[in-house]
Amino acid sequence: SGADKSIADAHWNIAVLQNQLGQHQAALDSLNEARDIYLRVSGEGNETADIDVATSKVHKTLGEHKKAVRSLRWAVRTRQRTLGFASYETRQAAEMLSKME
Repeated sequence: SGADKSIADAHWNIAVLQNQLGQHQAALDSLNEARDIYLRVSGEGNETADIDVATSKVHKTLGEHKKAVRSLRWAVRTRQRTLGFASYETRQAAEMLSKME
């Protein structure tokens, strides 16, 4: 529903602020909350892939390399399936992943 999407958007915005404040674990928690809602409302797609990219960046900041790679792989797969292999967003995430692996 629209209300659920608004709540997910709020979690996303809070995660951005938490990350900027150095509250990385709290940011991961907020990203996970947002992802769960987007997944329930819309299924895997652009919104969940965007969150997976952001989650990967936070894991990288925390030095959690394996978790960062796993999140980015999930984002690449989702973008390949929903946007296609040639889309800018897919290629961008795939390039980030190749640099990280």
